[in-house]
Amino acid sequence: MNISKDDLKIETIGWIDSSCAQIGLLKSYIKDENKIEILEKIQKKLYSAASEIMIKESSVILLENRIKKKDVKDIEQLIIKTENKIAKDNWNVKNGFKIPGGTIPSALTDVARTTVRTMERRLVALKKQEDIINDNIFYYVNKISDYLFLFSYLV
Repeated sequence: MNISKDDLKIETIGWIDSSCAQIGLLKSYIKDENKIEILEKIQKKLYSAASEIMIKESSVILLENRIKKKDVKDIEQLIIKTENKIAKDNWNVKNGFKIPGGTIPSALTDVARTTVRTMERRLVALKKQEDIINDNIFYYVNKISDYLFLFSYLV
């Protein structure tokens, strides 16, 4: 069965791919291996989500790298850890919006974050149209953009 290029599922997968590409560009400006590892894990999880969205429902359980509750908990813990680091360094995140930019990595993080937000909106629209079984995908994607917002303070 052929799927049209403007199908919402294809558009959603395209935004997942765009998000991974933006994170990949960001990674090329990061020197810290721990930060690179975190970004690569996010990319891998996003591609796992894309696979799950595209595969037939009956085959989903065969996927080994589905996004699980543990993945959501892991990124939530990473957000807490990053918030604590920012607070320890006396950066005030809670008093208003951060203007994007400052450094190239920070600006690239903001671009990646906004791309992820668009992907999240496409996922929500797709869920209204089709039954996406794994709600962990939505929770994980939502947390990615939260994490990238904080990450922009660290680079």
